[in-house]
Amino acid sequence: MARFSERTDIDIIGHFDLISKYNENNRYFDENNGKYVAAWKKAVDKLISANKTFEINTGAIARGYKTEPYPPVDTRAYIKSKGGKFIISSDSHSAERLCYYFDRIEY
Repeated sequence: MARFSERTDIDIIGHFDLISKYNENNRYFDENNGKYVAAWKKAVDKLISANKTFEINTGAIARGYKTEPYPPVDTRAYIKSKGGKFIISSDSHSAERLCYYFDRIEY
């Protein structure tokens, strides 16, 4: 069985760090913990080597769960430094949230 990062039928990695969606201000876990950072960096490296595009999601901001999009700016910076590509998604589920926060995203 092929690893997820090697599957050819997946082009966009959505919700890369969905685990952080409700973790505003490290409420449940420390997103700067070395083990967590090492894990997402390893995943990013594999996915970039497989030429995958990463979603930047603003849905949690629109719904009041977060104040910044996910993945966070440091993860996006790492992805960018490795040559990664992005697509922006509002994950809106409604017309009034379409393109929410797009004009403020750093990547």
